[in-house]
Amino acid sequence: MSFPPPAEQLSLHRRVLDEDPLSSFDVFDYFVPELRRFLLKNSAIDDDIAYDSAIDAIFTYIRKPQVFDPKRARLSTFLVEIARKRAIDRLRSRAARLTREKKFEVDVDMFRPDANNEMESEIDAISLWRRVQQVLPDVHDQECAKELMKGERDTERLAAVLGLGRMPPTEKRRAVKRRRDRILKTLERMGSKLRQ
Repeated sequence: MSFPPPAEQLSLHRRVLDEDPLSSFDVFDYFVPELRRFLLKNSAIDDDIAYDSAIDAIFTYIRKPQVFDPKRARLSTFLVEIARKRAIDRLRSRAARLTREKKFEVDVDMFRPDANNEMESEIDAISLWRRVQQVLPDVHDQECAKELMKGERDTERLAAVLGLGRMPPTEKRRAVKRRRDRILKTLERMGSKLRQ
């Protein structure tokens, strides 16, 4: 199969301009397989890119058929040019995405700790947590400290962890703020001692 003859292409274009309800179906039926086949002649273009680019070319034409000038070229030539440009855009986009992903991979590998450092960090974290348990002997305070270290700021969540869930809202806010401030101050003092 090949593109329809020039006279048929011109007739189809007139139908699209006249907004014939079946004209867009016919444009798809006549041109998508041929555009796809044409694009697949380029070895860099795979079937997905060829199909998507052919569909894009048809949609572009259907949206604004008056842009096509039958005096300058055939409809098939017009659609091939649009599809070719869309395929090139897709190839560039894919290449850029692959470059970004490769760079990200390199960045992640560069900052990945080796097994020895990971083990040392884990040992340091365990040692540090033991000190937190010493300065905050209350289990609720320890759980609240964990939540605060995760970045939790929600009063209701902190109240639940601290066991203050059944208080009136105003008192609950005050109690959570008091305990939170005390825990943060205690951790701050502990950090100052460790730095010395």
